[in-house]
Amino acid sequence: MSTDPPAFRVARITYAITNVETMVAFYENVFQMKFEPFDGGGTKLYSGMLLGQNTLFCPNTLAGVVAEQSRLQYDIVVSDIDGAAARVRASGGKVREESVEDGRKTMTIVDPDGNTIVFHQAK
Repeated sequence: MSTDPPAFRVARITYAITNVETMVAFYENVFQMKFEPFDGGGTKLYSGMLLGQNTLFCPNTLAGVVAEQSRLQYDIVVSDIDGAAARVRASGGKVREESVEDGRKTMTIVDPDGNTIVFHQAK
């Protein structure tokens, strides 16, 4: 096995978002993390660590992404799925569906911009 560093690694994930303040509050509350605002050339941007990844929230007007929703979906294992669902609802998101898969509670949530995320209860 090679001991060389990986040829690729994720340096940052950027989200082009529509409802900036609402999305910042939603992700901070649901994922219990903090974004820091900064000036990005006259536009307020937000940076933080989301799920262990350096993350940037950028207004879609600046990014110019032509998509109504993200084309990616995260599946995330959570230790307290009911607590996470309560934070989703309290932060302006929705729980779209709930089920049990392989003996674990699973739910699809929708953030304020309409993107879906799947939560799985940790075993």
